[in-house]
Amino acid sequence: MRVLTLVIVISFQSCLSTRVAGTDEAQRTFGALTEQVRSDSELSDLSVISGPCMGICPVYEFYYLQDSVAILVAEENILDSGSYYSILTLAEQEQIGTLLGKMNWDSFESEYTTTMMDLPTTEFEVRLANGELKKIVFMDTRPQELIRLRDDLVAFISDLEWVP
Repeated sequence: MRVLTLVIVISFQSCLSTRVAGTDEAQRTFGALTEQVRSDSELSDLSVISGPCMGICPVYEFYYLQDSVAILVAEENILDSGSYYSILTLAEQEQIGTLLGKMNWDSFESEYTTTMMDLPTTEFEVRLANGELKKIVFMDTRPQELIRLRDDLVAFISDLEWVP
């Protein structure tokens, strides 16, 4: 009986150390991918960078990649601070596609800013159907369609299942 218990404990420890080592490797790989995506906008179909304000605004970077992977770098007021990833289900991919698809991206200017420093600045970069990247920087004053989209994306992000 003692031999059987010893074998089970050794097997469990072996599995646990393999799982931890795999997790460390996955975290290193994920960390490298996050840094690569943050520095090369060509890798994502959508990136949203939301900056701080003088109130309680979510501060984060969100990247949606072509292969259904989402990356979130949370700083304030959205999840705990840190980097996360999520593999989107088909329904979630359709949901984000619907949110982005209802926008007339060509109608937007590249910048909507103001001198009011207490408003958050949001930066959208979206890959259009023709493969071109469209970048828009705006503050909370206008246009309302982009403000609504940003708010819808925060709700979408909050509902995803994130892995640290």
